[in-house]
Amino acid sequence: MRTSLVKLHRYLGLGMALFLLCAGLTGSVIAFQDRLEIWLNPELFEIDEVGEPSLSATELVARIEASDPRIRVNYQPIVSAATYALVSYVEPRHNPVTGELYDIDYDEVFINPVTGEIKGKRMWGECCFERKNLIPFIYKLHNRLLLPKPLGSRIMGMVALLWVLMSLVGLYLTLPRGNQFLKKWKRAWTVQWRNPWKIKFLQLHKSIGLWCWLLMLSSAVTGLSMNLEDELFNPLVKTVSSYSKTDVVDEASLPANAVDFSSALEIAVEYAERNQLAVLPSVIKYSTSTNHYRVNLAEPSTLGLGPITVYVGAGSGQVLAVADPAGDTAGDFVAALRLPLHSGRVAGTAGSVLVALTGLMTALMVIVGVSMWFRRRFR
Repeated sequence: MRTSLVKLHRYLGLGMALFLLCAGLTGSVIAFQDRLEIWLNPELFEIDEVGEPSLSATELVARIEASDPRIRVNYQPIVSAATYALVSYVEPRHNPVTGELYDIDYDEVFINPVTGEIKGKRMWGECCFERKNLIPFIYKLHNRLLLPKPLGSRIMGMVALLWVLMSLVGLYLTLPRGNQFLKKWKRAWTVQWRNPWKIKFLQLHKSIGLWCWLLMLSSAVTGLSMNLEDELFNPLVKTVSSYSKTDVVDEASLPANAVDFSSALEIAVEYAERNQLAVLPSVIKYSTSTNHYRVNLAEPSTLGLGPITVYVGAGSGQVLAVADPAGDTAGDFVAALRLPLHSGRVAGTAGSVLVALTGLMTALMVIVGVSMWFRRRFR
């Protein structure tokens, strides 16, 4: 059995080597994506009016949409005082003459929240190495291999599933047989640098895997759950718990945008006040496919799980659902915990550093593992 597991581990690793190398290296970069974006693109993010009051979300949306009648805003951050330019997301409207969507070459708008000045535009994920495109390009490569949705996400989800299996098999293979279990297993955690290269590489491969095992498994499981969300995660969660995201009513059959941004925001804030929730909105997002708004309220401090979200129907003007990851159902808690764990946000800057190191160690482990196979295969 052990021989079969060794072969399974080896060939799973070889088959996924390029995927894991890519995921590890790109993940170590995007662990600091916000900081890197600002550093690389000061002309898009930096403003002179730091600390001054921001224009209202409604006014900012109006300024953006007035700048180009072909677009509408579907994601608008909300701040009370300015620190950097805000990144608003837009989508094309339908051309009233042809009935087709307008062809636009951007989906992000960088706007000064104090003056309403538009500082720049960008198509998120566009190739390749121009400064303003670099970090989104790396993120898209990490998330779905630059492939269209849902194909890229499904491929990375399957890679993550196999990575979980390979991690479990790899852990089992480090366990010694016979007596003096702890004494023998302790050796697997260390590298004897005076050993020949063949033994040294095997020890290095094992020790990296053991020291980083929990972090790598966490990355694999959370990546699996996010990339195969509809196919695997949502159905599994709904078997054991209610889950607000899957319970939102679809209002696609009702008139689109019957409720505007300003009204949806008021409805969400009024609901929060009545129910003694945090009432400081941070983002409002419109979903064309389901015809509803998501209003994110002040983020709870618990584990960096993310904001309370109020779903408002754009056709009915009714509150459709509320998701509070810190105090709602187990399903909401688990769903909210995935991204903070995967990105390291759960532990702040220290978590980002750990995630970056885990990505680099994953890449190193892949390189060492492939090198061992290559030397054995072609010696």
